[in-house]
Amino acid sequence: IAIITQKNPDVEDPDIEDLYTVGTVASIMKMVKMVDGSQRVVIQGICRFKLIEFSQKEPHLRANIMPIFEDYQKDIEIDAMYLNLKNLYRKAIEMAPYLSSELAQIATKVENPGNLADLIASTINIAVTEKQEILEKIDLRERLKKTTIYLNREVETLELSSKIQSHVKEGIDKTQREYYLREQLKAI
Repeated sequence: IAIITQKNPDVEDPDIEDLYTVGTVASIMKMVKMVDGSQRVVIQGICRFKLIEFSQKEPHLRANIMPIFEDYQKDIEIDAMYLNLKNLYRKAIEMAPYLSSELAQIATKVENPGNLADLIASTINIAVTEKQEILEKIDLRERLKKTTIYLNREVETLELSSKIQSHVKEGIDKTQREYYLREQLKAI
């Protein structure tokens, strides 16, 4: 299947102009019917594509697409960016409660820098427009740079959140200790 993102998620029945023109060719791995009647679909991305034209609108959209393949040549700068991205992602996984530890194992096995950028973009907490921006970057260096920028921002946010949480906890602990000591003094 070809998956493409809506520009505005609030539009219930999107028209062709409500969709982006770069998406992902994917394979359906599993479909699960939920108790509430909805369905969950687990998919695996295969490659990116550029939309050429829609060939059918009813009963479902059908389109002519052109796959986007990256010409990945071993390069010291790209390898360094890839390694940095992998390490930064590992750090984000350790800090973010919404990222599962299995993602670290998956990321370790990803050998293509572009695929790593896609994995990271699809899992970190950034806006859909930012995810789409990464997906649309054709130049691998630019994709890696953009992914690094967004991942760095996420890690900084997580670090700040952790510091705030720690600071609040220290304040609560101090207040609780003082309260406990006052109660002990009263008892004495």
